[in-house]
Amino acid sequence: DLWFSSNPVLTELALNAVISGDITLTGLAALTAISLPAATAIGGLNVQGNDALVVLTLPSIIEISGRLVISNNPALTELALASLTSAKGIELYQNLQLSELSLPRLATIGVWRLLVVGNPALETITLPSLSAAGTITIGSAERLSQVDGLVRFEAPQLESLDGLSIWEAENLTSVRLPRLTTMRGLTLHNNLVLQTFSLPALQRSGSIVVWRNPALVSVAMPALTTSYSLTVTENSVLRGLTLPTLAELSANLTINANPALPQCLVDALITQIEAAIGLGGSATTNANRAGCNCAQEAGLVVARCP
Repeated sequence: DLWFSSNPVLTELALNAVISGDITLTGLAALTAISLPAATAIGGLNVQGNDALVVLTLPSIIEISGRLVISNNPALTELALASLTSAKGIELYQNLQLSELSLPRLATIGVWRLLVVGNPALETITLPSLSAAGTITIGSAERLSQVDGLVRFEAPQLESLDGLSIWEAENLTSVRLPRLTTMRGLTLHNNLVLQTFSLPALQRSGSIVVWRNPALVSVAMPALTTSYSLTVTENSVLRGLTLPTLAELSANLTINANPALPQCLVDALITQIEAAIGLGGSATTNANRAGCNCAQEAGLVVARCP
């Protein structure tokens, strides 16, 4: 293992040695750059509380068998991990100047999580090769003081996921997960400008919670057949909930206090589930939009409202 801590005069760290254990770099007040050009596989990497750190370059690392933790580095603007293909967990929080996270070769995130919270300048997360991951948490779910600037999250090859939580990502407008087919749970909560959310390939999920997203107009999961439970509440402008193949809920369905969502769409969804495999728990619906009429059009239920 390699450990550097509380060294006030170290300004640059460049190590050409092969390192197989954990690397910890904390409280290095004058450190501006870290480079590990020879390391290809390490245990874990912990880079925390380095006030002057601007550049972190790890060009050859392919595998991190433990966690990658990059936190509380207020000057960090560049994070280069061009060769990384797998990590057991990745956590980025409170890096105030970091504007982009791109991991072009990352294919798997293991049993731990991808946690990205409290990075106010971070606008884009791009994971073009990611195919499987544990839990992904984006936003301010852990009540950190800085809100995220995240605008786009993309993982075009991601197929399976333990859980996805997007909480209080105040600038998020785009989530693109076109190949995601299975996950154990979804939470969308208080994302202030997110208008549409679609998982076009999702077939199976655990609990789904869509709660208090003030700009969200539509939710679409056209391939979803099975979910543990479904909760859609307090989304003030939500008009569309498209789940045309949903056939089974193991537990409860709760769709409440969505004043723009036609109640007849909700009723049609319940009828659809009960006519198929069925609803394992109770259905609770109230304070949705009344006075609309629904009918089948081109295989979908469409609402007409006065």
